[in-house]
Amino acid sequence: MALKQIVDPALLDSTGQKILKEMQVQNAYLALMAQDKIPTLDSTWDKVAMLVRAGHGKAVYGIGDRFIDTWTDKANNNKEYNDYTWRVDHHGDVELGNGDVVPGMYLATQWTHPVAVQFCQYQAFYVTEAKLAAGTYYVTLDHSWGSKDCVKGASFCFTLTKPVPAGGKLAGFRRIADDPYSSWDVRSYDVDSKTVIETVKVEKGATGSCLINAWGPYYDGTSNINGLQRTAYGYGRWSQSAIRQYLNSDADKGKWWTPQNKFDLAPDNLDTTAGYLSGLPADLLAAIKPVKVVTYTNTCETADKATEKDITYDRVFLPSLEEMYIKPQAPAGGEGTPHDYWRIISGSSQPVAQYGTYPRYKQFALTSKTSSQAVRLRSATRGHAYNTWYVYSTGNVNGYDGAYWAFAVAPLVVIS
Repeated sequence: MALKQIVDPALLDSTGQKILKEMQVQNAYLALMAQDKIPTLDSTWDKVAMLVRAGHGKAVYGIGDRFIDTWTDKANNNKEYNDYTWRVDHHGDVELGNGDVVPGMYLATQWTHPVAVQFCQYQAFYVTEAKLAAGTYYVTLDHSWGSKDCVKGASFCFTLTKPVPAGGKLAGFRRIADDPYSSWDVRSYDVDSKTVIETVKVEKGATGSCLINAWGPYYDGTSNINGLQRTAYGYGRWSQSAIRQYLNSDADKGKWWTPQNKFDLAPDNLDTTAGYLSGLPADLLAAIKPVKVVTYTNTCETADKATEKDITYDRVFLPSLEEMYIKPQAPAGGEGTPHDYWRIISGSSQPVAQYGTYPRYKQFALTSKTSSQAVRLRSATRGHAYNTWYVYSTGNVNGYDGAYWAFAVAPLVVIS
């Protein structure tokens, strides 16, 4: 399907708007011709990229302009979405992996992506350094959390009927702060971090061999025991997230994810979902480049505090609080520049506040364009290990839902 460009007109007269846009494009081409910089163009995305690279993107493409293309779900009988719409969100310089700083045009999906992937799976709480024999084991909590059964000093046990190999994992105690112990289980995993060996129930009591004698909320950065937060709700770190791997992979289903840390486990739909890039048209893939993305880490875990921020080079990424024109937790300018689209949409002279509700920030599903969605951002909720920020379906800006949720996303790319 050929790429189509549409605009949100500043002029109400559609004919006048079309003439204006064509004049802007022609003027940009004339400027390039004068410099003998017109190459052979194979597609519309080639033309867009050429104009952006030459520094004419801002003059030609206005904030809110839209490009309609396709996205193909390669894992679902090649289902094609022929109204996959990209919106111009911002113009600004970007840094490439080789250190070059070049003009860039940020595009966001106008509608939320039709496939939902967890930001991060619930993580393992224990990595087996040696083979763990079948038997009964218990853990004792060193932290009270929530209003159910996560109480400091309480012990809980479980019985494995099968051994766990060296390098295998134990996971479980999901949603420990919200759900009663009667709903908890423990799952043993093989060394591939994907294959579940068995799932067993959790009981009260210090029966069997002690596996963890003082289980606290945070990972200490060195041991084979994870913190309660990441175990119960996933890990809110963009650089190590499943959603980042999905968005930046063209691999087939089952092949786009690998563990990013010792406690990482495969997302639920790994085997039924192909990498995001596999569904994009080849000419668009050629036009988008990996750019420098800065994301601050949490302030509660030793390793994350020491790192402070991650630098990744991504072809596709989620917006940060700052890029959404929301007051950031990170230092000003730390997670990118406020994007002009959201600055205009907000109607505010300064970034909007966290935890406020802004109906203009609602985003809608590609498959149901009147259905507003909870949309995930990449910014960590820095006082916790397990949350990232998101914009709820009401337009509420919130940071209190775990990384394990497969919220909708509206990804960003940069034409550069």
